Amino acid sequence: MNKSSKVMFISLITNALLVVIKIIGGLIGNSGALIVDAIHSISDLATDLFSIVGIKLSSKPADKKHPYGHGRLEYLTSIGIGLIIGIVGIYVIYNSVNRKVVIPEIFILYVLVFDIIVKFLLSRYIIRKGKEYKNNILISSGHESKMDVLSTAIVIISTILVQFDNEILKYADIAASVIIGIFIVRVGYNILKDNISIILDEEETDKLFIDEIKKIIINDKQVKEIDGIVMVKIGPYYRLNTELSVDPEISLLEAHNIIHKIETEIKRYDSSIEYVNIHLNPYIDLTDCIIRKINKKDKDFIIKAQKEIVTDNNNLNKLELEELEEYLNKEFIEYFDDYKIIEKDNEIIGMMCYYLGEDTYNLSSIYLRYRYRGIGIGYDLVKRIIDECNDKDIKLWVYKNNTKAIKFYSSINFKIDSETKDRYQMIYKHSK
Repeated sequence: MNKSSKVMFISLITNALLVVIKIIGGLIGNSGALIVDAIHSISDLATDLFSIVGIKLSSKPADKKHPYGHGRLEYLTSIGIGLIIGIVGIYVIYNSVNRKVVIPEIFILYVLVFDIIVKFLLSRYIIRKGKEYKNNILISSGHESKMDVLSTAIVIISTILVQFDNEILKYADIAASVIIGIFIVRVGYNILKDNISIILDEEETDKLFIDEIKKIIINDKQVKEIDGIVMVKIGPYYRLNTELSVDPEISLLEAHNIIHKIETEIKRYDSSIEYVNIHLNPYIDLTDCIIRKINKKDKDFIIKAQKEIVTDNNNLNKLELEELEEYLNKEFIEYFDDYKIIEKDNEIIGMMCYYLGEDTYNLSSIYLRYRYRGIGIGYDLVKRIIDECNDKDIKLWVYKNNTKAIKFYSSINFKIDSETKDRYQMIYKHSK
């Protein structure tokens, strides 16, 4: 039995004891709310059993059909837990509004106080262990137990209120049962929402954890920059994807050694990072990169680039391309008036178009020579435009399937302003 299973076994035994105590107390003391609370604890028992099975299945090693292991079974199990809890909550609400008013005995307060102390300590223990083992099943089960503490507190309040001889307060026991039912449904909903999001490859958002990984990577002197890093949780393990910029002159063997060394250091730091994928980009120093207005000498490069852009997006035939080239030759300066040339070491490496509209700068396109693509130059140029246009907002369009670009622009405070069928318009607002 692994560590997580031991925690769930302790929870299982504790919940079984509390169920017996609350059912006996509820029957003897005529407390419908306490019996409802016992039903809540029975759902805890069911989820504990699901959790033990889920933990065992999700820990199975990888095989031919499942190269990333069976970790997602952890989330499927948590989804099962959420469904059970939601169904129990709906049943509790329905049953509560259809039962007769009964005044419970005051002695059940002793049962409730004992229950709330035990449940509070148990929930804290399970959540703490869940975070320690990075196990979603434990965390889900712990939060469900935490809600049981709140529901028991409501039963205590209702038990005290119904002791008063009042026409309204006599319904406190029923009201408490309904409130507990709502809480149960809410817990089930939250568990479903969180785990469905994770099973769809939700990115790890623990900043301190990610920062530690970045420190390990950048500690390698061969790494110039971290261009991107994404961590996704797969059950008890993580999958790390990162892009790093290194000296473009190194050999293939040196590149292999860099990847192997970083991967080893990361896994040594945290063995739960089971799958590591490192992509190396050639590092390009953009400090001497300039952006200038076009001139007639740039004509051949710009027309060739524009034909490539239009062809990629519109699939033009040969005749249409010839017509486009003829038009561009005639209207060269007018058509490309808002375009700028991107140069590095006196070599044209690309072009971009941005212009001042009514109240914002509009970035319509960035084109780079093939060997300069996919290494972050375009993103660095956008940052430069932000610095240059320090008194105006900036708008740009990005395709919806270009998740990498959307994520980057969002990270430098671009917000989605509007959208079409296949693109988002994003805007960067300068603080006034």
